[in-house]
Amino acid sequence: MKNLCKKCLLTWVGPGKQASVFCARYYGLIIPFLVLTFAYSYGQSTQITGFIYSDVNENGSYDASETPLEGILVSNGKDIVASGVKGRYEIKATHGQTIFVIKPAGFALPTDEYGIPKAYFHYYPRGTISTQYPGLSTTNDVPSRVDFGLLPSTEPDTFKVAMLGDLQMRIQEEINYTNRLLTPELYVRDDLSMAILLGDIADDELDILNGTLQITKHFKMVSYPVFGNHDRNLEQPWQHNFTSTFKSVFGPDYYAANYGKVHFIMLNDVLPNANGYSGEITQDQLTFIKNDLKHVPKDHLVVFTQHIPLYTLKNKEALLELIADRDHVLAVSGHRHILEQEFIPYAKDKELHEVVAGAVCGLWWDGERDWKGIPVAVMGGGAPKGYYVFTFTGNQYQMTYKALELPSEKQVNIWAWQPDRGDPGMQLPAGFQGNEILANVFAGSVKTTVSMRIDDGDWQPMKKVAVQDPYIARILFYEKEGIYPTAGQIKSGLKKEPSGHIWLGYYPGNLEKGSHKVEVKATDPYGLNAYEVSFFILGRFDE
Repeated sequence: MKNLCKKCLLTWVGPGKQASVFCARYYGLIIPFLVLTFAYSYGQSTQITGFIYSDVNENGSYDASETPLEGILVSNGKDIVASGVKGRYEIKATHGQTIFVIKPAGFALPTDEYGIPKAYFHYYPRGTISTQYPGLSTTNDVPSRVDFGLLPSTEPDTFKVAMLGDLQMRIQEEINYTNRLLTPELYVRDDLSMAILLGDIADDELDILNGTLQITKHFKMVSYPVFGNHDRNLEQPWQHNFTSTFKSVFGPDYYAANYGKVHFIMLNDVLPNANGYSGEITQDQLTFIKNDLKHVPKDHLVVFTQHIPLYTLKNKEALLELIADRDHVLAVSGHRHILEQEFIPYAKDKELHEVVAGAVCGLWWDGERDWKGIPVAVMGGGAPKGYYVFTFTGNQYQMTYKALELPSEKQVNIWAWQPDRGDPGMQLPAGFQGNEILANVFAGSVKTTVSMRIDDGDWQPMKKVAVQDPYIARILFYEKEGIYPTAGQIKSGLKKEPSGHIWLGYYPGNLEKGSHKVEVKATDPYGLNAYEVSFFILGRFDE
């Protein structure tokens, strides 16, 4: 009997119809058992059904007086279905999938008290493996109906979104830093419609994810979390398990939402492997994107938000093929802990503008502390820690970098050589003559125009150059000398590398002794219109 069972299984999964008929004819009782066993172990799918409705009284229940909503999209992470005339939807779910609503324009998803959307249902009939940090529990029973109530919402044609790169908090103190710096800034703003957390919310210590909720609850807006490589469970096997804790706290690890004429797609482009992880979009997500874009009008702006920048992904070409027929596309990423912009060519004469949004934590909450005891954590290119605010109007966008605790007008840092006998770390860069002016334009790119003038003279163009910010070189000098880090601090993590957003100019060699004014202007096609002024002194007045 044991051999017959083995033969039956092999022929059922392999040779084909004739062998299956043979087995069914002689071992008809075995086939159903094997089919059921195989389905349970490798598929275990079920149909999820329910109703989408307008939850006008916001009680989370589909009441008889409430209106069903037709045409609302529901996905399992691959397939997408639309609710019918009576608001009913039906979609297949297999182990490891999350059923979620794609937020339609003109409606809001229900959120918890922390501002996280809650229009989803996890389907894990086989549960997840035991992990260091609590994750998803086993789906023992599927409700007869999984209903989703949406809230009617007035959405202006122009709206703003806070794009928050890596918070990357690993201990309670870093939750405190974020809460002291970021939370007050977002709390007092009434012009933001949503915040998108661009991954690496935690730093491997996944208990921190729950601590994040103590921050987002003060934002007074919906927050959309994105999965990052430091937000993953590390235990193997990875499939269906590496996102377990993240999904238990925040919901699906990839999804989509509409707001006005903008369609946001939040991706998970972290793929675990034996060496840690790689930047890659899974086939399931590519299928989801393909199906999703069928429902997005061509004149709408598609915004991809993810942790690892798209320009670095192993299979970015597969994604670019899916947008080949679209003209309005944007990408916003985190991960790099610097500010940069890439322009990725696709299709014919098109480019995908990708903005790497820096990090709220700067360079991992490391380095010396400021006067309030918070690590300065300046980023590698010489920009202060902060976040972007995007303004969307129709299918167009503008953007502004906002350095934490600095005025929104602070977009440029100017350097001019000023010898300092008490600060040996402030040195003239190699090859410089001393009459150079450097402008660090935080949100600068190859499409930024920068100019300067001295003492109200003529404006002169500045040249984009690959040099290290002298203020970063100063920190590295003191780390090399062993002066930094001071007791109780953490080494900065900065490297000897050029900044990607510095411009160079010169002042005339015939300037008189005394104080002089330098002004810098910077503009780009994406809303940057920055002005900065500084002063420097030639000669000495202490002798």
